Amino acid sequence: MTILATVGGKYEQDEVVKHGNDLATAFDEDLVVLHIMEQEQFKELRGRTEIKSPIHVPVGDDTAGLPYVESQQREKPYNLEDAVSDACGVAQECISRTLSGEDQSRITIRGRVGSPADEIIAEARKIEPRYICVGGRKRSAVGKAVFGSTAQSVILESDYPVVTSIRSE
Repeated sequence: MTILATVGGKYEQDEVVKHGNDLATAFDEDLVVLHIMEQEQFKELRGRTEIKSPIHVPVGDDTAGLPYVESQQREKPYNLEDAVSDACGVAQECISRTLSGEDQSRITIRGRVGSPADEIIAEARKIEPRYICVGGRKRSAVGKAVFGSTAQSVILESDYPVVTSIRSE
């Protein structure tokens, strides 16, 4: 079996990767780290041969996340293969900054394009993980944990146990 950790791409240490790695180590399992490029970002990039400014992973109301593509002139139009490669790059960067210095030989990187919740569920059905690790957000003034729509959808739709890492907004 495996542990599936889904990452969003923020620059800060990704607790989802850390918790996923801890579970993989505890259960002597492999770890799959997945990032999904949302369909809107792919639509924005698809078919373009010139990208005048970097396109970043969306992070809340700003674009402080990792870049999907740097400013560049492309030889061929941006396509689905490019998007999956860029999503894998975000997952790799999350692993590198979170688990630097640790053995990463049992980690597999995956990238997908589409609706995050749907793609997480599809990947889980494909690999049948022991656990799915997702991030969530605290949203209320009294600190009651209310999951983001992606985390909530995964929790409600998954056939596998879901572990959440809650962060404050």
